Amino acid sequence: MWSSWTLSATEIKALTELQNAIGPVIAENRQSSNYCNNPFNLLRWTYAYEGDVELAAKKLVRHLRIRELLDLDNIECMDESDGVDDAADGYAPMNLIGRISASDPRILIVEQPGQFDLQTMMKSIRITAFMLNRFRTMERFLQAIQAEEVKERKMSSAVMIIDLEGLAFQSNLIGFISGPYRILWGTLIEQYPYLISQILIVNTPSFMSVIWNACSAFIPAEYRKKIQLLSASDSKVELQKVLPTSILPRIYGGANEACILKPVECKISIPKAALSFDEMMLEEVIIPAGSFVVHTFNFTAGDKVEFFIKHETEFTMNMFYHAEKQVITKPSIDAESMEEAYAGCERPGLPTLDHWNWVVPKTGHYHTVYGNEKAWIMSVQFKYQVFKVHENGLKIKVCPISS
Repeated sequence: MWSSWTLSATEIKALTELQNAIGPVIAENRQSSNYCNNPFNLLRWTYAYEGDVELAAKKLVRHLRIRELLDLDNIECMDESDGVDDAADGYAPMNLIGRISASDPRILIVEQPGQFDLQTMMKSIRITAFMLNRFRTMERFLQAIQAEEVKERKMSSAVMIIDLEGLAFQSNLIGFISGPYRILWGTLIEQYPYLISQILIVNTPSFMSVIWNACSAFIPAEYRKKIQLLSASDSKVELQKVLPTSILPRIYGGANEACILKPVECKISIPKAALSFDEMMLEEVIIPAGSFVVHTFNFTAGDKVEFFIKHETEFTMNMFYHAEKQVITKPSIDAESMEEAYAGCERPGLPTLDHWNWVVPKTGHYHTVYGNEKAWIMSVQFKYQVFKVHENGLKIKVCPISS
């Protein structure tokens, strides 16, 4: 199966073990996607979990489910009409520079968050749309890496330059890093493990130690080993020690004429549905500390549903489907017998009203689980509303059949 790829005996062994563990899932993915046809897409998971094939298999199975839920194979074709924040490509660009050299098949990525308008972003971004944009961006990088792997028949990865020039210390910066930024990158790192092999943070500010203390708590040990901090005084010199000048853009002392997109003003359009929505219609839910709340809805395949949610404190959200089960009391146990119907994750606290559309895939019961399990003392409050949208545009409020 893998004879045309350059693989070590250890890698072949890992692939065989993964195939033995979840062969039917991999085979099913191959029927509609090319993801599992690349052996390195599978090996990245075993490397990320240090050879623990059982854990790697479990994480990979969930990733394949998320690929299906978010339609990641086709996300490049999606835009604002599909719920993607297209504007984020402008106000928070991530630049793909290209292959590092003829002898180094890795790709170079440059991000300049020091020039992002973080204050406006914190007040304006809608997390669902923004996350779809970041998933689309990661898929672009994955496609570029896979193109090099197909060409060379061996594993590739990305080197990322994070440029902090222009970053100013503000009172809410650490809260943003330890909250929304942590959740954003934590989610992407979890879903794209071992994709980035080296992270070079350049033009670090004088308060970098404060930022590092906020970041290091949520950066996996695997990624902390890959990070190199470079101060403004030695960034160019140090970059030229690890990357050839032919790939380095001129602003970093290289000879590459590649244009790096400068962030534009952060202007985020509000969806028509959210713009016309009266937030007084939102219903309040309180999740006790260390606990969860479950709302169960009954939907019919093909139903068009709109979700609205607003919260300034983080919590987790997931949704599970079962054709017959109407009540769940232990989500962590019950979930094993159900199908994940929403790409569940931790939701960062932001002041904006989040909104997304969903077409129900199957008739049955959908159990939405809101979790606050990490908290010891403080409860979490959020507001939400769910509507079923009829063909004539009429919206009917949907109430849970149990909660």
